[in-house]
Amino acid sequence: MNPVRQFLVKNVVVIMFTILIIIAIPFSKLTGRLLLQEILTSLGHNSLLVIALLFPVMAGMGLFRMVLCVGLGVIAAQIGIIYVVENWEVYGILQIMLISVPISILLGFVIGKVMNMFRVYEITSFITVFFIVTGIYMWFAEYTLKSSRSLYGFMNIWSYDSIFQRNFAGLSFPVLNYIIVAAVCAFIIWFKKTRLGGDMLAAGEDQEAAANAGINVDRTHIIAMIISTVLACIGHIYFLQRYGILLPVHSHSQAIKFSITALIIGGATLTKASITNALIGVVLFSLFLVLFGANMNHNIVSSGVLLYVLAMYETVKQYGEYG
Repeated sequence: MNPVRQFLVKNVVVIMFTILIIIAIPFSKLTGRLLLQEILTSLGHNSLLVIALLFPVMAGMGLFRMVLCVGLGVIAAQIGIIYVVENWEVYGILQIMLISVPISILLGFVIGKVMNMFRVYEITSFITVFFIVTGIYMWFAEYTLKSSRSLYGFMNIWSYDSIFQRNFAGLSFPVLNYIIVAAVCAFIIWFKKTRLGGDMLAAGEDQEAAANAGINVDRTHIIAMIISTVLACIGHIYFLQRYGILLPVHSHSQAIKFSITALIIGGATLTKASITNALIGVVLFSLFLVLFGANMNHNIVSSGVLLYVLAMYETVKQYGEYG
Protein backbone atom coordinates (compact mmCIF):
# COMPACT_ATOMS: atom_id res chain seq x y z
CA MET A 1 0.00 0.00 0.00
CA ASN A 2 1.19 3.53 -0.80
CA PRO A 3 2.76 5.12 2.34
CA VAL A 4 0.51 8.21 2.16
CA ARG A 5 -2.57 6.06 1.71
CA GLN A 6 -1.44 3.80 4.56
CA PHE A 7 -1.00 6.82 6.85
CA LEU A 8 -4.45 8.18 5.96
CA VAL A 9 -6.14 4.82 6.53
CA LYS A 10 -4.33 4.28 9.84
CA ASN A 11 -5.14 7.76 11.16
CA VAL A 12 -8.52 8.36 9.54
CA VAL A 13 -10.38 8.87 12.84
CA VAL A 14 -7.80 11.31 14.23
CA ILE A 15 -7.79 13.26 10.96
CA MET A 16 -11.59 13.32 10.74
CA PHE A 17 -12.07 14.65 14.28
CA THR A 18 -9.28 17.20 13.86
CA ILE A 19 -10.96 18.53 10.71
CA LEU A 20 -14.37 18.64 12.45
CA ILE A 21 -12.92 20.60 15.35
CA ILE A 22 -11.08 23.07 13.08
CA ILE A 23 -14.29 23.69 11.10
CA ALA A 24 -16.40 24.08 14.25
CA ILE A 25 -14.14 26.55 16.08
CA PRO A 26 -15.15 29.68 14.07
CA PHE A 27 -18.86 28.84 14.44
CA SER A 28 -18.62 28.19 18.19
CA LYS A 29 -17.67 31.81 19.00
CA LEU A 30 -15.42 30.48 21.73
CA THR A 31 -12.13 32.27 22.27
CA GLY A 32 -8.79 30.65 21.60
CA ARG A 33 -7.82 31.18 25.23
CA LEU A 34 -10.89 29.29 26.45
CA LEU A 35 -10.16 26.37 24.12
CA LEU A 36 -6.50 26.34 25.14
CA GLN A 37 -7.56 26.32 28.80
CA GLU A 38 -9.81 23.36 28.03
CA ILE A 39 -6.83 21.48 26.58
CA LEU A 40 -4.60 22.29 29.57
CA THR A 41 -7.29 21.31 32.09
CA SER A 42 -8.28 18.12 30.28
CA LEU A 43 -4.70 16.89 30.05
CA GLY A 44 -4.34 17.32 33.80
CA HIS A 45 -7.69 15.93 34.93
CA ASN A 46 -8.79 13.41 32.30
CA SER A 47 -5.60 11.75 31.08
CA LEU A 48 -5.18 9.07 33.78
CA LEU A 49 -8.66 7.72 33.13
CA VAL A 50 -7.73 7.12 29.48
CA ILE A 51 -4.16 5.95 30.14
CA ALA A 52 -5.61 3.28 32.44
CA LEU A 53 -6.87 1.46 29.34
CA LEU A 54 -3.37 0.93 27.95
CA PHE A 55 -2.72 -2.09 30.19
CA PRO A 56 -5.71 -4.23 29.12
CA VAL A 57 -4.93 -3.32 25.49
CA MET A 58 -1.27 -4.25 26.04
CA ALA A 59 -2.33 -7.62 27.44
CA GLY A 60 -4.77 -8.26 24.58
CA MET A 61 -7.81 -8.51 26.82
CA GLY A 62 -10.39 -7.01 24.46
CA LEU A 63 -13.22 -4.51 24.79
CA PHE A 64 -15.18 -6.29 27.52
CA ARG A 65 -12.31 -6.41 29.99
CA MET A 66 -11.38 -2.83 29.09
CA VAL A 67 -14.87 -1.77 30.12
CA LEU A 68 -14.61 -3.81 33.32
CA CYS A 69 -11.23 -2.30 34.26
CA VAL A 70 -12.45 1.27 33.92
CA GLY A 71 -15.86 0.51 35.38
CA LEU A 72 -14.47 -1.22 38.47
CA GLY A 73 -11.90 1.53 39.07
CA VAL A 74 -14.54 4.24 38.71
CA ILE A 75 -16.94 2.42 41.05
CA ALA A 76 -14.15 1.98 43.65
CA ALA A 77 -13.39 5.71 43.42
CA GLN A 78 -17.02 6.65 43.88
CA ILE A 79 -17.47 4.32 46.85
CA GLY A 80 -14.52 6.03 48.52
CA ILE A 81 -15.84 9.49 47.68
CA ILE A 82 -19.36 8.72 48.92
CA TYR A 83 -18.06 7.28 52.19
CA VAL A 84 -15.73 10.20 52.85
CA VAL A 85 -18.27 12.86 51.86
CA GLU A 86 -20.91 11.35 54.12
CA ASN A 87 -18.66 10.78 57.15
CA TRP A 88 -15.92 13.42 57.17
CA GLU A 89 -16.43 17.18 57.32
CA VAL A 90 -12.99 18.00 55.90
CA TYR A 91 -11.63 15.70 53.26
CA GLY A 92 -9.35 15.47 50.26
CA ILE A 93 -7.60 13.16 47.83
CA LEU A 94 -5.53 11.23 50.40
CA GLN A 95 -8.54 10.26 52.50
CA ILE A 96 -10.47 9.14 49.45
CA MET A 97 -7.56 7.17 48.00
CA LEU A 98 -6.98 5.36 51.31
CA ILE A 99 -10.43 3.84 50.87
CA SER A 100 -10.77 3.68 47.08
CA VAL A 101 -7.43 2.21 46.01
CA PRO A 102 -7.61 -0.97 48.19
CA ILE A 103 -11.17 -1.54 46.92
CA SER A 104 -9.98 -1.16 43.31
CA ILE A 105 -7.14 -3.66 43.89
CA LEU A 106 -9.56 -6.18 45.41
CA LEU A 107 -12.10 -5.75 42.59
CA GLY A 108 -9.42 -6.04 39.91
CA PHE A 109 -8.04 -9.24 41.42
CA VAL A 110 -11.38 -10.96 42.11
CA ILE A 111 -13.01 -10.05 38.81
CA GLY A 112 -9.80 -10.92 36.93
CA LYS A 113 -9.94 -14.39 38.49
CA VAL A 114 -13.61 -14.75 37.57
CA MET A 115 -13.06 -13.67 33.95
CA ASN A 116 -10.16 -16.11 33.59
CA MET A 117 -12.31 -18.97 34.93
CA PHE A 118 -15.07 -18.30 32.41
CA ARG A 119 -12.99 -17.15 29.44
CA VAL A 120 -14.90 -19.39 27.03
CA TYR A 121 -18.08 -17.57 28.04
CA GLU A 122 -16.48 -14.12 28.15
CA ILE A 123 -19.49 -12.13 26.93
CA THR A 124 -21.85 -13.90 29.33
CA SER A 125 -19.47 -13.60 32.27
CA PHE A 126 -18.82 -9.93 31.45
CA ILE A 127 -22.53 -9.11 31.43
CA THR A 128 -23.09 -11.06 34.65
CA VAL A 129 -20.13 -9.56 36.51
CA PHE A 130 -20.71 -6.01 35.27
CA PHE A 131 -24.36 -5.94 36.25
CA ILE A 132 -23.80 -7.64 39.60
CA VAL A 133 -21.04 -5.18 40.57
CA THR A 134 -22.97 -2.23 39.16
CA GLY A 135 -26.13 -3.37 40.92
CA ILE A 136 -24.38 -3.65 44.29
CA TYR A 137 -22.80 -0.23 43.78
CA MET A 138 -26.12 1.35 42.74
CA TRP A 139 -27.78 -0.04 45.88
CA PHE A 140 -24.93 1.33 48.00
CA ALA A 141 -25.06 4.73 46.27
CA GLU A 142 -28.84 5.05 46.46
CA TYR A 143 -28.91 3.94 50.09
CA THR A 144 -26.04 6.16 51.18
CA LEU A 145 -26.31 9.16 48.88
CA LYS A 146 -29.86 9.93 47.82
CA SER A 147 -28.99 12.57 45.21
CA SER A 148 -26.08 14.34 43.57
CA ARG A 149 -23.55 15.85 45.92
CA SER A 150 -21.30 18.88 45.61
CA LEU A 151 -17.60 18.16 46.07
CA TYR A 152 -16.78 21.70 47.19
CA GLY A 153 -14.71 20.54 50.13
CA PHE A 154 -12.83 18.09 47.93
CA MET A 155 -12.09 20.80 45.37
CA ASN A 156 -11.16 23.71 47.60
CA ILE A 157 -10.03 22.56 51.04
CA TRP A 158 -7.58 19.66 50.70
CA SER A 159 -7.38 19.55 46.93
CA TYR A 160 -3.82 19.19 45.62
CA ASP A 161 -5.14 20.70 42.44
CA SER A 162 -5.95 23.99 44.18
CA ILE A 163 -2.72 23.96 46.20
CA PHE A 164 -0.47 23.40 43.16
CA GLN A 165 -2.47 25.42 40.65
CA ARG A 166 -0.28 27.93 38.78
CA ASN A 167 -1.39 30.79 36.55
CA PHE A 168 0.56 32.09 33.59
CA ALA A 169 -0.55 34.46 30.82
CA GLY A 170 -4.13 34.22 32.03
CA LEU A 171 -4.15 30.40 31.91
CA SER A 172 -4.37 27.94 34.81
CA PHE A 173 -1.98 24.98 34.99
CA PRO A 174 -2.73 22.04 37.33
CA VAL A 175 0.98 21.40 37.84
CA LEU A 176 0.80 18.42 40.19
CA ASN A 177 -1.65 16.69 37.87
CA TYR A 178 0.86 17.04 35.02
CA ILE A 179 3.61 15.61 37.21
CA ILE A 180 1.45 12.60 38.12
CA VAL A 181 0.48 11.98 34.49
CA ALA A 182 4.13 12.27 33.42
CA ALA A 183 5.17 9.86 36.19
CA VAL A 184 2.56 7.29 35.09
CA CYS A 185 3.68 7.62 31.46
CA ALA A 186 7.31 7.10 32.54
CA PHE A 187 6.20 4.05 34.53
CA ILE A 188 4.50 2.57 31.45
CA ILE A 189 7.62 3.11 29.31
CA TRP A 190 9.76 1.45 32.01
CA PHE A 191 7.24 -1.34 32.60
CA LYS A 192 7.28 -2.40 28.95
CA LYS A 193 11.02 -3.08 29.29
CA THR A 194 10.62 -5.36 32.29
CA ARG A 195 10.12 -9.11 32.09
CA LEU A 196 6.50 -8.79 33.25
CA GLY A 197 5.88 -6.08 30.68
CA GLY A 198 7.41 -8.28 27.98
CA ASP A 199 5.17 -11.17 29.04
CA MET A 200 2.15 -8.86 28.88
CA LEU A 201 3.07 -7.65 25.39
CA ALA A 202 3.64 -11.23 24.25
CA ALA A 203 0.23 -12.26 25.59
CA GLY A 204 -1.27 -9.32 23.76
CA GLU A 205 0.31 -10.39 20.47
CA ASP A 206 -0.65 -14.07 20.63
CA GLN A 207 -2.00 -15.68 23.79
CA GLU A 208 -1.53 -19.25 22.56
CA ALA A 209 2.08 -18.65 21.53
CA ALA A 210 2.76 -16.89 24.83
CA ALA A 211 1.34 -19.82 26.79
CA ASN A 212 3.46 -22.26 24.75
CA ALA A 213 6.51 -20.14 25.62
CA GLY A 214 5.84 -20.65 29.33
CA ILE A 215 4.10 -17.37 30.06
CA ASN A 216 1.26 -17.51 32.58
CA VAL A 217 -1.32 -15.61 30.50
CA ASP A 218 -3.99 -15.71 33.22
CA ARG A 219 -1.57 -14.15 35.70
CA THR A 220 -0.56 -11.37 33.31
CA HIS A 221 -4.23 -10.61 32.65
CA ILE A 222 -4.97 -10.32 36.36
CA ILE A 223 -1.96 -8.03 36.92
CA ALA A 224 -2.94 -5.87 33.93
CA MET A 225 -6.48 -5.67 35.27
CA ILE A 226 -5.34 -4.63 38.76
CA ILE A 227 -3.00 -1.92 37.44
CA SER A 228 -5.68 -0.64 35.08
CA THR A 229 -8.35 -0.64 37.79
CA VAL A 230 -6.12 1.29 40.21
CA LEU A 231 -5.21 3.88 37.55
CA ALA A 232 -8.87 4.24 36.58
CA CYS A 233 -9.76 4.72 40.24
CA ILE A 234 -7.19 7.50 40.71
CA GLY A 235 -8.03 8.96 37.31
CA HIS A 236 -11.73 9.18 38.15
CA ILE A 237 -10.99 11.00 41.40
CA TYR A 238 -9.14 13.67 39.40
CA PHE A 239 -11.87 13.58 36.76
CA LEU A 240 -14.54 14.40 39.36
CA GLN A 241 -12.30 16.97 41.00
CA ARG A 242 -12.58 19.03 37.85
CA TYR A 243 -16.38 18.97 37.64
CA GLY A 244 -17.07 19.37 41.34
CA ILE A 245 -20.22 17.27 41.53
CA LEU A 246 -20.87 13.56 42.05
CA LEU A 247 -23.81 11.99 40.25
CA PRO A 248 -23.99 8.59 41.98
CA VAL A 249 -26.17 7.02 39.28
CA HIS A 250 -24.55 8.31 36.10
CA SER A 251 -20.91 9.31 36.80
CA HIS A 252 -19.44 5.82 36.33
CA SER A 253 -21.10 5.24 32.93
CA GLN A 254 -20.00 8.68 31.72
CA ALA A 255 -16.40 7.98 32.74
CA ILE A 256 -16.38 4.59 30.97
CA LYS A 257 -17.69 6.09 27.72
CA PHE A 258 -15.33 9.07 27.90
CA SER A 259 -12.19 6.98 28.43
CA ILE A 260 -12.85 4.37 25.74
CA THR A 261 -14.08 6.93 23.19
CA ALA A 262 -11.13 9.25 23.81
CA LEU A 263 -8.60 6.43 23.41
CA ILE A 264 -10.08 5.32 20.08
CA ILE A 265 -10.44 8.90 18.80
CA GLY A 266 -6.74 9.32 19.60
CA GLY A 267 -5.87 6.68 17.01
CA ALA A 268 -5.82 3.52 19.14
CA THR A 269 -7.52 0.27 18.26
CA LEU A 270 -8.79 -2.50 20.51
CA THR A 271 -5.50 -4.36 19.96
CA LYS A 272 -2.91 -1.58 19.87
CA ALA A 273 -2.68 1.66 21.84
CA SER A 274 0.02 4.04 23.05
CA ILE A 275 0.49 6.94 25.44
CA THR A 276 0.38 9.29 22.44
CA ASN A 277 -3.00 7.87 21.41
CA ALA A 278 -4.34 8.45 24.91
CA LEU A 279 -3.16 12.08 25.16
CA ILE A 280 -4.27 13.00 21.64
CA GLY A 281 -7.64 11.41 22.35
CA VAL A 282 -8.09 13.40 25.57
CA VAL A 283 -7.44 16.66 23.72
CA LEU A 284 -9.61 15.89 20.69
CA PHE A 285 -12.57 14.44 22.55
CA SER A 286 -12.56 17.17 25.21
CA LEU A 287 -12.59 19.85 22.50
CA PHE A 288 -15.28 17.92 20.61
CA LEU A 289 -17.52 17.85 23.70
CA VAL A 290 -16.99 21.58 24.28
CA LEU A 291 -17.76 22.47 20.67
CA PHE A 292 -20.57 20.01 19.91
CA GLY A 293 -21.92 19.03 23.30
CA ALA A 294 -22.56 22.48 24.77
CA ASN A 295 -26.31 22.26 24.19
CA MET A 296 -26.58 18.48 24.37
CA ASN A 297 -26.25 15.74 26.95
CA HIS A 298 -22.56 14.73 27.06
CA ASN A 299 -23.56 11.16 27.88
CA ILE A 300 -25.63 10.91 24.69
CA VAL A 301 -22.87 12.53 22.62
CA SER A 302 -20.25 10.14 24.05
CA SER A 303 -22.43 7.10 23.31
CA GLY A 304 -23.09 8.19 19.74
CA VAL A 305 -19.46 9.05 19.02
CA LEU A 306 -18.25 5.73 20.49
CA LEU A 307 -20.62 3.68 18.32
CA TYR A 308 -19.72 5.69 15.22
CA VAL A 309 -15.97 5.43 15.78
CA LEU A 310 -16.11 1.67 16.42
CA ALA A 311 -18.12 1.19 13.22
CA MET A 312 -15.66 3.37 11.29
CA TYR A 313 -12.66 1.42 12.57
CA GLU A 314 -14.23 -1.86 11.53
CA THR A 315 -14.81 -0.42 8.05
CA VAL A 316 -11.26 0.93 7.87
CA LYS A 317 -9.88 -2.43 9.03
CA GLN A 318 -11.69 -4.27 6.25
CA TYR A 319 -10.66 -1.61 3.74
CA GLY A 320 -7.03 -1.94 4.80
CA GLU A 321 -7.17 -5.72 4.46
CA TYR A 322 -9.10 -5.99 1.23
CA GLY A 323 -8.87 -2.56 -0.42
